[in-house]
Amino acid sequence: MQPLDIKNLSFTYPNNDKDTLTDINLSIAPGEWVAIMGPSGSGKSTILLCASGLLPATADTLAINGLDILHATKKQLALLRRRKLGYIFQELNLVPALTVAQNIAISFTLDKTKVTPSNISQALHQVGLENVENKLPHELSGGQQQRVAIARTLISDPAIVFADEPTGALDTDNGEQVLQLFEKLTAQQKSILMVTHDPNVAARANRIVWVVDGQIISTLEGGNPTQIAQQLANIGEAK
Repeated sequence: MQPLDIKNLSFTYPNNDKDTLTDINLSIAPGEWVAIMGPSGSGKSTILLCASGLLPATADTLAINGLDILHATKKQLALLRRRKLGYIFQELNLVPALTVAQNIAISFTLDKTKVTPSNISQALHQVGLENVENKLPHELSGGQQQRVAIARTLISDPAIVFADEPTGALDTDNGEQVLQLFEKLTAQQKSILMVTHDPNVAARANRIVWVVDGQIISTLEGGNPTQIAQQLANIGEAK
């Protein structure tokens, strides 16, 4: 079963041609890490939102972890998001009135299942945070809040993680820690679909998907940061 299977996906924001997607085809295998790259405004984040079922795209096929998103019920979608998907977006969506521990455990709370304090501490330890369980989000730096959002994703043991610039708010050391966590996830046969503008980050992925004007124009298997940066520059010059 593929964690993600998309055929001929299209999307247009109402009354706005910005980030229009056309005939997107993308499949991700278990344990595969795919990076989406392209110029600003090319539709990278919109692909991520549509692929994760958070925007109502049209498609011949849109299946996540075997579930047909196009025909799923609201209950099926809710259970999928809580139990099988991880989200790490630029908008961290931490609940301001909840502590760090409560934010991390929120999917378990909604699912009416239990998570132990040691599980929460371990998730925080994985992202390099200690003794912040009782703090509120506003008491943390932006980078710390980003790592809490990542810990919230890791603790749910997702089949696939959707990540939009996951290291964008982090310094080099903490960013490297997150990328190493992603490598551990893929070693456990978890999959990742990630948007990034950073060639150094994209180089860690197994495959890069290049997007221009809402269409996938090419893919690159592997690649080093220099290659990736040059291709990104070539795409920018061609626009």
